[in-house]
Amino acid sequence: MRARLLAIVLLAGPVSAQTPSPVREQRERELALVAHIHRHVVSPGDGLALAADRRDLQRMRIGTPDPPLPPPPIGADQSDDTLLQSLAVLADLWQARVNDRVPFARMRERSTALGRAEQALGQLQSRAGSTDRSDFFVQAREELQALTRFAAGQGEVSEAVIDVSLTVADQASAGRPAAGPGSYPVGPAGPGPLTVPPTGPGPAGAYPPPVSSPVMPALPPSPPSTGPTPYSLPPGYADYTAETATTAGTIGGCQMLRQSASAAASATDMIRVAECWNQLTSWRGWALQTEEALDWAMNFAKFDRDCKTLGDAIDKLRELGRPMAASGAGDVTALAARGEADRRRLKSAGQCK
Repeated sequence: MRARLLAIVLLAGPVSAQTPSPVREQRERELALVAHIHRHVVSPGDGLALAADRRDLQRMRIGTPDPPLPPPPIGADQSDDTLLQSLAVLADLWQARVNDRVPFARMRERSTALGRAEQALGQLQSRAGSTDRSDFFVQAREELQALTRFAAGQGEVSEAVIDVSLTVADQASAGRPAAGPGSYPVGPAGPGPLTVPPTGPGPAGAYPPPVSSPVMPALPPSPPSTGPTPYSLPPGYADYTAETATTAGTIGGCQMLRQSASAAASATDMIRVAECWNQLTSWRGWALQTEEALDWAMNFAKFDRDCKTLGDAIDKLRELGRPMAASGAGDVTALAARGEADRRRLKSAGQCK
């Protein structure tokens, strides 16, 4: 009898396997993008990463069905999906800041949704218990708390820092990026000091206009469900840097491939992007761009529950880890460990496709 019961359980598959909620998946994708944008705002580097993620955020928020206003007050009888809708405020506020160029200090009406999102997150965590071993709730709380500080005029990211970061990204989108990570943008007349806007209201009681145009280039059509999508970069990207024309054109090609892989949310294509950047080891920014591409590859594979491609991304990260770390990339070992933890979690939950 015991053997028969065991056979039935094995045929039925893993007991812990669950079908992830589409709303949860959407929130996870938004959270990953918000975390990348937050990191790039603090350290914009050459502007390429922030410029790319900024456009991805615009595309994502235009295509989302979520309402911009917060949901009704949190109640114990609300479903998980209803509670998850509250977490859309993360992407909404960053969309308002980096694309609509609204200072956090002027988002008090929208920021009221942060309190509701905190309540929703608490309820979701209490319901999940020990069955959800992902770091989604922890990361969402960190980003919510950061936005709460920004809206209150606190935190490390000042208005001036954000405006400088977006200026770097705007110049990268216009084909005039910084000379390298940590550098200031190169203007039409060559390198020079960047004018930082005031951090408070002007004499008329209004914040000054952004230091660069807030108009974003037209978005490409919505990508198909499978395969990469052609993506047109802003004029001037081919002349990306002051280095040789061959290198500049290759950098523009890698960035175009990155945009296409991002529009298609393709983990496989993102691994190809990393390989593209890895061919440019003579350019000082190759390691940071390779790290970001592999980070996105692991994120996309995790969202798609594609354990094989997730493993491929981890292997590629380990293969390139030593030269990347020597060239200024972040903690590559920790990034690989995170990907491995995600893969083990998907396997143990029986969610690998």
